Amino acid sequence: MKLDRVRIVLMSLIGGLLFANQAVADEKLKVAFVEFSQASGSSWVRANTESAKYLQEHVPDLDITRVESVADGPGVVPVINNLIAKGNKVIFANSYGYGTFIPEIAKKHPEVDFVVQMSDPKGPKNVASYYGRLEEVRYLEGVLAGKMTKTNIIGFSGAFPYSAVVSGVNAFALGVKSVNPNAKVVTNWVNSWYDPPKEKESADALLSAGADIIVNHLDSSATLQAAAAKGKWGMTSNADWSFAAPQAFLSGSAWNWGPFYVKAVEAVKANKFESTRDLGDLKSGIVVLLPYGPMVTDEAKHAVEAAKQKIMSGELKVFAGPIEDNEGKLRVPAGGELSSEDAATKMNWLVAGVQGAAK
Repeated sequence: MKLDRVRIVLMSLIGGLLFANQAVADEKLKVAFVEFSQASGSSWVRANTESAKYLQEHVPDLDITRVESVADGPGVVPVINNLIAKGNKVIFANSYGYGTFIPEIAKKHPEVDFVVQMSDPKGPKNVASYYGRLEEVRYLEGVLAGKMTKTNIIGFSGAFPYSAVVSGVNAFALGVKSVNPNAKVVTNWVNSWYDPPKEKESADALLSAGADIIVNHLDSSATLQAAAAKGKWGMTSNADWSFAAPQAFLSGSAWNWGPFYVKAVEAVKANKFESTRDLGDLKSGIVVLLPYGPMVTDEAKHAVEAAKQKIMSGELKVFAGPIEDNEGKLRVPAGGELSSEDAATKMNWLVAGVQGAAK
């Protein structure tokens, strides 16, 4: 009899522990990330993936789900609806094209908070968005390229002529002009975020036009590798691609979203989520200039670091006037300034010194 009572007590304890563990698991906040490609190929997605790991390390009581290879377009809707059905309460929609569809989903699911990357959809109070002041790093890349070019022709391979990309081309060109007014920037468009063969074609066309440095706003290392194959240099975007062609890598831009992810999720947990747009910058460490390649001269480094300090202190405003476009029209008057948000969402023209069109 005593043995039976002991068994009953033990079974009760074990059952209680199992119930408690299940309760803890159920209490975890479910957070989902939806990505347009795979982290193994896309530097944009790789940056998001690394930042999601940062979130998990700093906010451990989370149940994180990641879904990759969801193309821009209406196909994202059933994916997100499925994540909602599985109990996810925070959804990071991490592609420009998702923004079109999020507001309608959010209206139907006020219990879920949505955070949209890059685009800025106007929606209900449970929709926020985020991006960064990429123009600050693009300007620094321009200073670096302006100091390092030998042909005074610099190529910029862009994904799409969207304002968020066009503004980066313009900031880059203004950086070039600040140290090398004789240099010109030649641009073309791949019309894809991630398409290595087309990215290589884009770079090859720019190299054939005389460019000795190829910069990109794309997701692979194809343009860097194309430059390396011709003995030229390159810069990449979103995450570190230096390992792909170290002999050609001057530097590049990268995203460090981790601290923002922590802030956004902590706000949800504290019932303080707000429908705002967050724009990280150099000073906050959200947008980063990657380490220099071994070929970068001390003169170039000093010029870049001087500009970086001026940007971070507020002395240098990237889109401060006067600024003319490449057709001679005054776009920003002297004494005026184009805000980072307007540049990233409304800029549909290229600055003087850029060869190409924003279309």
